[in-house]
Formats: sequence, C-alpha cells, structure tokens
Amino acid sequence: MDFKDRHVMVTGGTGALGRAVVGSLIEAGAHCHVSYMIEAEAHSFPFRNNVTLHAVDDLASEATVAKLYNALPKVWASIHLAGGFAMGSIADTDKAKLMAQVDTNFVACFLCCQGAVKAIGRSGAGGRIVNVAARPGLEWRSGAGMVAYASSKAAVAAMTVALAEEVAKDGILVNAVAPSIMDTPANRKSMPDADYSTWPKVEEVAALTRDSILAARTYIYIEAQYLTAPDVAKTLAKKLAEAAGPDVVIVVTKSSRGRAEQFVMGRNRRRLLRRLARCDRHRRLRVYYPAHTGSDGETQVMIGEDTKAS
Repeated sequence: MDFKDRHVMVTGGTGALGRAVVGSLIEAGAHCHVSYMIEAEAHSFPFRNNVTLHAVDDLASEATVAKLYNALPKVWASIHLAGGFAMGSIADTDKAKLMAQVDTNFVACFLCCQGAVKAIGRSGAGGRIVNVAARPGLEWRSGAGMVAYASSKAAVAAMTVALAEEVAKDGILVNAVAPSIMDTPANRKSMPDADYSTWPKVEEVAALTRDSILAARTYIYIEAQYLTAPDVAKTLAKKLAEAAGPDVVIVVTKSSRGRAEQFVMGRNRRRLLRRLARCDRHRRLRVYYPAHTGSDGETQVMIGEDTKAS
C-alpha cells in the first residue's frame, strides 16, 4: 500500500516497537505524528527530524487526548502502541496497580480510538485504526501471573471487535495485533528474573522471518502465527510468483478460539491466503489444518530449505 502524503498518528512511537513501525511507515512515504511521554526517548529517537513529535503527559486523560487529535491535520490512520506491562499475581495486585494497567492499556487505547474516529471522520474519506492487544488478552490461561495486564489487554481486544463493527459504515477499518513478550528494556525491567534469551528481539523477529523466506529454494513450511505480519505476505507472494520458486506449505487452525482471536488474527490470515492464492500462478501453494485433537501443547515452527536434494 502506498502511504505517500498520508498522515499517520503513532502513539508510543518512540519506544522499541514504535521505532520499527515508524521507520517502515516513513519508508512507505507516510508523514508520521508521534506522541511520547519520556523526554529521553524523544531525544534519542532516530527519526525525530522526519516526523512531528507531540509531547503528552497522560493518554488516559480525555483532555490530553482531545488536544492531541484536534491539533492533527487530515488524519488517515492511527496506530496505538502506547501501553505498559506489569507482572503480578492477583494476591499481590492492589486496586492502584490494577487501575494503572487498565488506564495505561485500555483507557488510553479507548480514548485514542475515540480521538482517531473523530479526526478521521472530519476528512470523510475513511481510514485505519490499529490497536495492540497481547497474547494473554486472547489466550487467557497464558495470563497467569499477570492477571491485571491480561485483563486490560483482553478489554483492548474486545473493544477492537466492537469498534470495528461500529465504524465500518464510515469507511474506517479497525484491527489489532497481539504479540507475545518481546525483548525490550521495559519488559526486562518488569521481569528481572525472566530468561531473556528466550525472548525474540523486535528487529530479529522481522529480519529472521523475512530472511528465512527469501533464502528458501525448495520449500517453505510456515505456521499460522506468522500470517499476521505484512512482510511475510509480501515475501511469500514474491516467492510464489517466481517460475522456479519453492513449494509453500501453510498450516493453520481449522477455526479460531473465540471471537476476539477470530477477529484479530483470523481476518488477517484469510486476507493473506486470498492474496497468496492470486499469486500462485505455478500452483505451488498448499494450505492445511491439523485434525489431531489430543494434546493441548503448542509449537511455532517455520522451516526454509535452501538446498536441492543431491
């Protein structure tokens, strides 16, 4: 998609994930408006000369968010990355800690969605909204030990579904992504005893996935969780278009678990699979779902074979 001359709001854009997102938007031609709360992050932000920075004190404040969005020019998209993570069992989480997670993750996202709907509505041309949920917000059992965080992100997922239904008639498409724990300074601070070696780095996740697909010559086997990344779709489509490209085998679930997961992940998968089917001129794409119903265990696997059999 061409983002040339489109104005995009990115809340929390100076953080670890935000830098990757803003960088890709700038490369695609967008003009980014980036909100920040930490002055040091703004000073070290590598794109500070290529974006419009907006200092905010509290995105859970109606007045602050209204002022932010009212100051924007014609807005086409709003991406809400601002949020916070905190470990804590329910026994160790008092009301203040609970409300901090609710305000930081859900209320801030709600108010930014509200501001974005109004700002995009003023143009009358429709637009896009992207929220950030989290895996514990969709798979609730994985939220043990972080109940307040999981609850706040579950609220984000539910709001995303409801809002999408509400504003579709206005040409505003609302979606969400649900990442697992990534290796960022903030997450390390929140989980000092965790094994950081098991956490994927923001840059490595994108680079490894893309490079694995680009390197494949014989076949690509890829599972469903990779299908929410735009770069994966683009690279797979390119591989399928090659006359001597690899066979592509994709394994997905037969159905999503719950309406929130169906909306957040299922829609993107269906859109991607339709796009890949259109690119499969050489009939090398196969899509399967597992029929096994025994174990509840989960694995994430991607295999790219780069040599021909001898």
